[in-house]
Amino acid sequence: MGFLRSGQAPQLVLGLAGSRTWSAPFKLQDIGQNYVRIPLQEGGKEQLARVDAVLEGPCIFIRVDPEHGSWPFLLRNDSHYPIEYWQAEPEGQQVNTRREPRRRYRLQPNSKQPYAWDFPADDLRQLRIAVGGRERLVNPLEIGALVPFRFSYEGHTAVLSIDVRAEGSTQAISFSHYVEEDSVFKLQRRNTETASSIASSRDGGFEAVDVDVVTTFSFGLSLEGIGISLVNRRMQELIYASFRGVTARYSDSTTNVSCDVGVKWIQIDNQLFGGLYPILFYPSVIPKDSKELEVHPSLQASAIVLKDEGAPSSTSPAPLRLPAHSLPLAPSLQHTASRTLSTRRSSCRR
Repeated sequence: MGFLRSGQAPQLVLGLAGSRTWSAPFKLQDIGQNYVRIPLQEGGKEQLARVDAVLEGPCIFIRVDPEHGSWPFLLRNDSHYPIEYWQAEPEGQQVNTRREPRRRYRLQPNSKQPYAWDFPADDLRQLRIAVGGRERLVNPLEIGALVPFRFSYEGHTAVLSIDVRAEGSTQAISFSHYVEEDSVFKLQRRNTETASSIASSRDGGFEAVDVDVVTTFSFGLSLEGIGISLVNRRMQELIYASFRGVTARYSDSTTNVSCDVGVKWIQIDNQLFGGLYPILFYPSVIPKDSKELEVHPSLQASAIVLKDEGAPSSTSPAPLRLPAHSLPLAPSLQHTASRTLSTRRSSCRR
């Protein structure tokens, strides 16, 4: 490992033991999961490493593991045109001769290539593609259908459709031939615009067409409250759980199927006589009024499944939202967790 410093951001580079080549630097302050390509000694090959940075108190714990699974990005070319791509340069860095030149990749027709960032420390993480002498920026984190890419190739005009999908932990960028009947982007047909003005526009003469969404079935359930009591064989009540403002909704439309579940208030009471903690589970911050409880429920989860026939699988991740002030542990469990965290902090200081 080697430490670098660029301005005020400390950086780190990785290299294999006995090797004189280093990886591209990455920032220590990038909390989360990152991927670094480590050069190997033989044949110019690279080993993908997964870097997990976790912030615990005043310390940043960094764990480096070899990644033997899928790469973070996958570029798939389903067209008949070769595509060049590389990591885009940040603004103002194109003419900087001290910076290492960008490595260009060539994606042949009807092929696919895994990819990870060549410069993970760059603030701009976008791909630049080039076909037929024309370039275009592509954001691989922008999931969905992007504006088609129009270019000239061997004397004729061609158009590529660009789609970004999540395939497990991999972001897949697909390039295919543009079919206007199957795309949400249509060619602009306006008499006031000439062909040259359309070709020079930012979107290449395409406009998004709104799709009419028709709801075919809808179901909703709303309960003022639910109470669950747990008793033992002696018919002695142990705990009582109360859920207030329980809502469940199911909707089926021509484009998607959505489910939503919400609970405004969750509380679990200890019913044993003489217990030290009468309330075991509850939102620690009491809302000031009922309007705040409507906006910030204790539990809210939703899932949306898209009816996209063009993809083998198109399920959006189900977001689960727990407000920061909600659902604390019992004090005994909190003491155990804080003692474990304090042990890790003290080892970090040493």
